[in-house]
Amino acid sequence: MNRVLVYLFVFSALDLTVFARAQEAPAALRQIDFSAFGAFTSASTGLSGGHNTDVTAGFDLNLPSLFLFRPGLEARATYPFEHDGIDRQHDIVAGPRLELNFTRLHPYADFLVGSGRINYGDSRQGYVTYGGVEITGYSNSTIYSPGIGASFDFSPHIAAFADLQMQHWDTPVSLSGHLLAKPFSIGLKYRFGVPGHAHNTNF
Repeated sequence: MNRVLVYLFVFSALDLTVFARAQEAPAALRQIDFSAFGAFTSASTGLSGGHNTDVTAGFDLNLPSLFLFRPGLEARATYPFEHDGIDRQHDIVAGPRLELNFTRLHPYADFLVGSGRINYGDSRQGYVTYGGVEITGYSNSTIYSPGIGASFDFSPHIAAFADLQMQHWDTPVSLSGHLLAKPFSIGLKYRFGVPGHAHNTNF
């Protein structure tokens, strides 16, 4: 009789363990959500005081939280629609991001890597260096872009955000061989999420 009770206890424990693990996977999956965003970007290009006004679009893939931290992946593309005739920078970058969850406020940091292109000058003339040399055409570069920002949830699906990137570009027109662009973006994001899960339930 005792042996039967032991077997029943062991089988019950195994059954509860299997059930608990079966419940864990969907719960973790429900913590994954996807966001698409768009923004206006004001960018100091880092070349002779150059400035671009850009449109930025991208997406975030947010992974399950670890305590207050939420890791994720981000990709974004930026295209200039207005510039001052010195240079135009457009790029596509992607990389990891780490977010802090404080109810509706979410500060974050990211490190994005990608590729970009600098067009020098405009349709009338090229970029004129301090030495009076006119440079036309374009150059391509790998971009390293650490950044910081924050988002604020208006609802489980709508959030506003602002962030600053510090982009390292290689360029042959600079004496140092590189420049540091500083794009600042303000925009909105829409969180699609997984059915049955809300990113933030404090609404």
